[in-house]
Amino acid sequence: SSAAMAGSPLRGMATTAGTSNSRENSGTEQQEDPNSSPPIPSRAATSDDENGNNDDGSESIWTSLISKLRPGACFADTTLPDDTNDGNASKFVMAELQKEVPTLIEQVQVTSSEDIQKSKKRKDPQQDALQRLYKLTDLEHKANRVPIMSNTDWNVADHLAFVISNKATSSESRRLACLTLNNLSIPFENKYKMAMDTKLMERLLMVIRNFSSETYLCCICLFNMSFEETAKVPLLEYPKLILSLEQLLVTYTPILLSQQEEEMSKNVDGVGRDKDGDGSSRIGSGNNIKKPQQQQLRISRTQSQGSGLTVKTSIEGEAVRWTLGLLRNLTTMEDGCLALSKTQIISEIIKLVSGVAPPHCEYWQRDSMEDFALQTLTHLAQHTPSLNVLKRDAAHDAIGHLMGQGGIHDFRASMITAKMNESTHCYSKEMKRLV
Repeated sequence: SSAAMAGSPLRGMATTAGTSNSRENSGTEQQEDPNSSPPIPSRAATSDDENGNNDDGSESIWTSLISKLRPGACFADTTLPDDTNDGNASKFVMAELQKEVPTLIEQVQVTSSEDIQKSKKRKDPQQDALQRLYKLTDLEHKANRVPIMSNTDWNVADHLAFVISNKATSSESRRLACLTLNNLSIPFENKYKMAMDTKLMERLLMVIRNFSSETYLCCICLFNMSFEETAKVPLLEYPKLILSLEQLLVTYTPILLSQQEEEMSKNVDGVGRDKDGDGSSRIGSGNNIKKPQQQQLRISRTQSQGSGLTVKTSIEGEAVRWTLGLLRNLTTMEDGCLALSKTQIISEIIKLVSGVAPPHCEYWQRDSMEDFALQTLTHLAQHTPSLNVLKRDAAHDAIGHLMGQGGIHDFRASMITAKMNESTHCYSKEMKRLV
């Protein structure tokens, strides 16, 4: 019993380390559920005898109670089996993964269009394998994420990256590959390794530059990686990252602004009064946006805003949203602010805050597009090169209306304004001294 009590806490903590899926700490979980698949044995079943639950009456009550005390349960996942006294459960999981993952990888490696056409005549083995890999890494089986990425023989991330960049692959297969990569990018143990994977980075950015329907999922994957401090350095140093994000914002921001104007005109009646009565037309984290060719977009999901409106979220809107989340994380470093000051990204962010965000910050939701944008501007105001760009592009005009509304957004807008005013005052004093 004493040995069990000594070993349990360590095992419990090791099991749950790095598997957090909270948006604050490690990333965002995509709860899209593909078609169901057979149950995955990720936990070992144990018998009553193995847990000390003997009914022969030979033990006293106190001995029985002490034998059942397991402090490790305070730290362990509630779904863990009862045999926390040894490593049988983790060994069982690894044995199952070693049997299944290599086979799934072989099925994923469909490279030619001829192979894909053949598979379309029957049940698609690649799509089935990708669906199975997704299930192996979903929230219910999040303990599998680190072991799957840690095995260098499997190179799961590289195989998934090839799927998302292969034009011959079906859209559903690409979506499943992106969702699996998102799951793998959530544990802290995986973030740096994925950020250092040049093949993975190149193919994620290839999807973003092509503006495909999986763009927003690739943005989420990069967003998840950026929560690890050590992963921010390779992300910023990757030569095409900032340029690809700039291209995305420069392309999508005018579309969002145009659609916002259309929504505003729809919400105003014949006498010029807003149908909602508060003078605002909210797009939230993205609305039912059309491409430049005016083709209808596939809707990724629908959410309800605090204002009572139902906001349809488009692929473009979600891509901009998670791009801003990525930039929010990268600008916590001075190098990130410096990199953005050399691009049009800051100008595009200011346009989004002034033209797309709801004018009343009471409707701003956490981790929304406007929330990410304002946090990014707050980080940019801390460093002189990016602060000068904020002043040049009249950031005060975009955020001035937030001041006086109260709350965290009022505080951030006030801080940005104070930084710009302070910089201008210091510049004026220095000019007078020189004169």
